Amino acid sequence: MKSEQMVRLRMNLDIYCDNSTINNVIDKLSNLINNLEVNPSIYTRTRPVETESGPMKFVIIDFECYFPKFFGILVSDMIFQFYIKEPKHQPELYMIIFEVLKIVKNFYFVTFSGWESRFIKILKNRLVSTYSPKELDFLDTLAIIDIQIGYYESLTSGLFSVNEKISSEPVLRISNNVDLLFELGYLDLVSEHNESCLISTLKLLHKRFFKLNLLDFQNYNTHIKKRIVDTLRVSLTDDLQLAIEFI
Repeated sequence: MKSEQMVRLRMNLDIYCDNSTINNVIDKLSNLINNLEVNPSIYTRTRPVETESGPMKFVIIDFECYFPKFFGILVSDMIFQFYIKEPKHQPELYMIIFEVLKIVKNFYFVTFSGWESRFIKILKNRLVSTYSPKELDFLDTLAIIDIQIGYYESLTSGLFSVNEKISSEPVLRISNNVDLLFELGYLDLVSEHNESCLISTLKLLHKRFFKLNLLDFQNYNTHIKKRIVDTLRVSLTDDLQLAIEFI
């Protein structure tokens, strides 16, 4: 994975994009879901969400259960969920997760734990017999940013820190029970929990992370963005770029 310090700096250069970039990714994910209709082992759900920003190249990902049996990804104003009902179909789900990651590989990946980053490394090892090393290489260079402050910060405490309303979703405070809910077949609750995690992370991303790390986030307009980006490009000499890569 790229060093997080470098990722945060580079984010100021290229996180903003046009609507066509977002629409292209959403179309590819929608097509993937349509193609999965012939696969009885993989289930999907989609729903729109409200967002506070214009088009930006980031996704929020969240894996549920250990090891993942439910995967949610938020792209712009859409949530896509992929899951199984029986553990024996995990290998098939892992292949779908790989295909999703491949579609959004040029975006910034936002998480609220270190587990997603660790699992992606595990995922690569699980898929070595299915894909070639060249096909898997991009997993090593994904730009992943964990916005959790400290290992023990919960989403609830994070939302409190920015005076945001806490979700009424009942599993948010007892997320360790997600595995049990899956085993008992309460998939609607697992789905609701996954949505809550994605939306709560989105709130923290806007209310805390972007304000601290995006230089032009609070007063964004085309002129300001161009001036800041041009300044950063001039400032990042070859020597500094080389130093950043070794942080």
